[in-house]
Amino acid sequence: MRQAFLVLVAFSLFNFNLFSQDKKKIAFVDLTKVMQVYKKRIDFAADLKKTKAKFKVALENRYKKLKQISIDIKESTDEEEVLELQFLGMKGEKELKFFQELNNARLAMEYQKQYLELISDIKKAINDYGEEKSFFMILQTHPPMPKNEEAKKALMQMNVADVLYHNAEYDISKAIYNKLNQRYENKLRVLKKQALEKENK
Repeated sequence: MRQAFLVLVAFSLFNFNLFSQDKKKIAFVDLTKVMQVYKKRIDFAADLKKTKAKFKVALENRYKKLKQISIDIKESTDEEEVLELQFLGMKGEKELKFFQELNNARLAMEYQKQYLELISDIKKAINDYGEEKSFFMILQTHPPMPKNEEAKKALMQMNVADVLYHNAEYDISKAIYNKLNQRYENKLRVLKKQALEKENK
């Protein structure tokens, strides 16, 4: 009995020492903040916006052509011309539908690809930072809940949060997004240098 008690005390002391030693090696990252400030994500969003704008213009032009065909059908008195226009209209509608579906699929794929790339970058930066600074653990935290949210949504957010409270002293979000932005800017510099070298050849 005494031996079992001593083992229990020794185990408790071991656990206490383990956690007291690693206490300051736990850090927190607000992924929402990191995503907001990451320059690569900002550039991706700007490129995606441009692509969507081009798609919208191309779609509007196709709609205008179809609308014009519809007007021409109403105004035409030639039966043969009407049949030809109706054929063009049906063909145009099919092409428009295919164009919409294809471009929506492309946009969705591009968004998914970019999102996975960003997540991969962030995970790598966190892993590298954790190893570099010898952290015991790096946890994800969430921004405070808005006061005007419904109770149900607030409870749901609390349930999915990895950390409900943390001391700001151990928040390494800034270090992570600075690391990400530095890597991204270095990569852009290398790409620009390579492009200039190709031009000068």
